Amino acid sequence: MNIQQKIIELKKQEATFQEIQFELDASKYELLAYYEAIINMPQGMLPWDVEFQIRQDYLKKINFLNLKEGKIIFISDTHISSKEENIEYLKLIKKFIQENNIAYLIHGGDIGDGMLNYASKYNTYPKQIEHILDVYLEDQNLFQYILGGNHDRKYQKKECDLLKALEKEKLNITGVGYYQAYFKIANKIISLQHKSNKANKLFTPDFTICGHTHQYFPKEKKITLPTLSDNFPNGKRQNNEPGFVVLTIQSNQQKTSLKFDHYNISTNGIEYQDQRQYTFPTEECSHTYTYQKKKNYNSHHKKYMRVNC
Repeated sequence: MNIQQKIIELKKQEATFQEIQFELDASKYELLAYYEAIINMPQGMLPWDVEFQIRQDYLKKINFLNLKEGKIIFISDTHISSKEENIEYLKLIKKFIQENNIAYLIHGGDIGDGMLNYASKYNTYPKQIEHILDVYLEDQNLFQYILGGNHDRKYQKKECDLLKALEKEKLNITGVGYYQAYFKIANKIISLQHKSNKANKLFTPDFTICGHTHQYFPKEKKITLPTLSDNFPNGKRQNNEPGFVVLTIQSNQQKTSLKFDHYNISTNGIEYQDQRQYTFPTEECSHTYTYQKKKNYNSHHKKYMRVNC
């Protein structure tokens, strides 16, 4: 019996998400990934009541954070242990966080190199992991949420989960999964992604923040994050400065404002670049998700699911 089959059997016995997590000795993001795989199984593979319970669990558990105000700093693509790593950038980020009283940091993926473009002194997986754990930033007043990217996945395939290692060795770090995770801002669903082609197709988020491209680029409902390394698109630094983004959340009963301030890091240090602002109506703490009703199900089964926060 594989893990998905075991989860299905446990759900038939009405086991809770926490009970299944304990039974499998799985992290929250690991169990959510199994749930997603089950939900995406071909039609007719699951009893309707079991699928409904799994969908409901999944939608209730996917958000790793829910903020109504405050500041979040976003970094991405640090590529620690690679030829292009720059640990000085992490030191500047830590100082900036302390000077600006920022309580949350979110990493958009590719924390490490994954033995793809390694510096000569970090030429094994254990050496890379040891170096990452040694230099990755830490602050007792900072809560960090880290997403794994395609480079970080290489460690996992070698039976070393970098997210779990950082959770264990560093203060206030929470791994949120690989390639995609979700959080809420004033009850709006934000998709945190690394590689957009890996995105979950179960529902459409209100806004997307994406790593992997190494370039800052704001769009209508999406922002891509700059790299925090010296790994630039096409190998050219020009117009591709390393940097980070700070999100300031302001919310009242009528509207929620998201202000993204973009900063570069140059030879002169941290330099402010520009601001992009998005405004949404503030909603109550519940959402309706829609999904395609499968064939051969009885007509009384609804295709809408309402999930409270």
